[in-house]
Amino acid sequence: MGNPPPFLKGPLGNGMQRVQVCPDPDKHVIAHVFKVAIDPYVGKLGLLRVHQGTLRPGSQLYVGDARKPVRVAHLWRISG
Repeated sequence: MGNPPPFLKGPLGNGMQRVQVCPDPDKHVIAHVFKVAIDPYVGKLGLLRVHQGTLRPGSQLYVGDARKPVRVAHLWRISG
C-alpha cells in the first residue's frame, strides 16, 4: 500500500485527530487527491489515490470537512 499521507479529521487547530487507514474495501473511502486539472471539454479532473474503501461511478465524496458532496462521474485508471 505504500506510505499514505497523514489523514486528519476534526476542527482546525488542537482538536484534529489522525485517522488510521487500512486497505479494507468495505470501509468508507479515504483518498488522497494529488492533482486537479481543468479541461475545457471535460471539466474538472481530479487525480487521486484510494487508500481505503471502494470508489464507483456515481459515488458521493466529501472533500475535507466540507459538507457539500462531490459526485464521481467517471473513473479512469492512469498508467505510466
